[in-house]
Amino acid sequence: MVRVSEDMYARRGGWKYFQSEARLQKYMYRQKIITLPQYCVNVMKRFIVQLLLSNKLRGWVFRRLARE
Repeated sequence: MVRVSEDMYARRGGWKYFQSEARLQKYMYRQKIITLPQYCVNVMKRFIVQLLLSNKLRGWVFRRLARE
């Protein structure tokens, strides 16, 4: 088990982090690793979590949903 602080959730958000994740998704789409619909869903999810949510809500999302 890994200990996590609130700072980790702050590092998982922001414009630069989103851009990096979006570039990765674009690469996977171009390499035919994912489909266009999956690319769109992935980018939209990341946009919401990384740019629109507060650190506290982002932390809740990571703790509850990302571990499934």
